[in-house]
Amino acid sequence: MTVSDKKSTRKLLKMGLENLGDREVYKKSASITKALIAHEIFHAAKSIMLYMSKPKEVDTAMLMLAAFEAGKTVTVPKCHWASRTMVPVVIETVNCEVSHGDFGLAEVVSDQVIGIGEIDLLIVPGLGFDKKGQRIGRGAGFYDRFMAEISFCATKCAVCFALQVIEDVPVNDHDMTLDMLVTEADLYRF
Repeated sequence: MTVSDKKSTRKLLKMGLENLGDREVYKKSASITKALIAHEIFHAAKSIMLYMSKPKEVDTAMLMLAAFEAGKTVTVPKCHWASRTMVPVVIETVNCEVSHGDFGLAEVVSDQVIGIGEIDLLIVPGLGFDKKGQRIGRGAGFYDRFMAEISFCATKCAVCFALQVIEDVPVNDHDMTLDMLVTEADLYRF
């Protein structure tokens, strides 16, 4: 697919997300969290990497709490914008110290990095997903590069709202396929 296909797809998906109210985001996020923490993949994972959610995204704070309560090592990405790479850094609480880095994104202050190969379950953000395990992100490619690392071996799971599941996601050769997708309505394995 061409860049314009991805651009127009991103624009349409962003418009759909803008219509979600805070209460709806919370309720749907709670359903998604409940479905994921009941799954064997979550139970088996000793370490989990999650994104720090923004408004109009699945709220990952509930999932973080469940991971802490289950005794899992919890990490979040720390981005290096110059190289367009990220590393997993350990957090000890949902209310960890954050700063606002490049592009106004919240980023943890922690420097306790663990190896990519130590992550068992990666929770992947995105704007849109299809039922074949393809995703479209925000366009910077951080997650695709991270999942392409040689030492990466985690289960790749996205959480999203059902309205973000579309017929076909436009993909390029470097786009990584997911293993699992959880919405408030369905759970897909690929």
